[in-house]
Amino acid sequence: MESASDAELVERIRGGDQQAWNQLIDRHGGRVWTVARSQGLDRERASDVVQTVWLNLLHGIDRIRQPDAIVAWLTTSARREAIRVDRMSKRALLVDDARFDREPAGNAALDDGEVARQDGVIVRQAVEQLGGRCAELLRLLYSTDELSYQEIGELLEMPIGSIGPTRARCLDRLRTLATAEGLTR
Repeated sequence: MESASDAELVERIRGGDQQAWNQLIDRHGGRVWTVARSQGLDRERASDVVQTVWLNLLHGIDRIRQPDAIVAWLTTSARREAIRVDRMSKRALLVDDARFDREPAGNAALDDGEVARQDGVIVRQAVEQLGGRCAELLRLLYSTDELSYQEIGELLEMPIGSIGPTRARCLDRLRTLATAEGLTR
């Protein structure tokens, strides 16, 4: 049996075909998840992003103008939603009052776990400073879902042969930025 194209699945979904909906999710669910995780979200927030993207598609399926470009729509929607969720989570500052009262500022010795967390923050900030294609490429390359170069090339619309050299240049820029920000390792 020949597999339906994305455009055919979208059209069938518009007609209320649950099986087409399931096929579309099976086909592209991993990609939506990877894009959400590649933006630096933890599993819980990435899961929320994935659900939001699929809900938005479900409610807006009739507004999709190019059904054959549904992969681009899903990728862009996941990226934008992940960025929105990440920004919203950074607005909330949670303080553990018990810890705040126990540890005087500037006098507490940092353990290895705290140093690693601070280094992680510095690296994430450096990736944000990189921005654009470099940040996107590094997030996809180092996401928890292992993507092939072919999948990354498709997501970024980039030739497979340029991924390695671009990665090297991006890592050099990242190293420079992170070192300037005080990376300890």
